[in-house]
Amino acid sequence: MTEKASDQESGEKQTSAPGENEAEHIYANGLQVGLSNADVNVVLKLGGRPTHVLYMSYTLAKTLQQILGSVVERFESAVDREMLTTKQVDAAFKRLQSNAEAEEHNAEDQ
Repeated sequence: MTEKASDQESGEKQTSAPGENEAEHIYANGLQVGLSNADVNVVLKLGGRPTHVLYMSYTLAKTLQQILGSVVERFESAVDREMLTTKQVDAAFKRLQSNAEAEEHNAEDQ
C-alpha cells in the first residue's frame, strides 16, 4: 500500500505497509477464489494466466474483506463514483462486441 493505510493491529496511519520494501511486489488484473474446509485460496491472474496462489484462513479472509471493502468505499466516496466490478466490465464488453457485430452485419447488408 502506498497511500495512507491503517495498521490492523495498532490502528495507526502509515504511508506504506510493514515489510513492503522487503516483500516481492506482484500485480494482478484477475482472480479466482476457491476454498477448502480450512482455508480460502485466491489464484491471482495476469492477462488470464494464473501467476500466484494466496492461501489464507477464513479469519484472515474475513478481515481482508472488511479492510478492502472499507478502502474501496472511501475511494468511491472521494471520487463520487461507484467502482465497476470485473463482472460488470465483462458484461459491458460483451454488449459492445454484440453491438459492433450487429453494426458490421447491418453494414454488409446495405
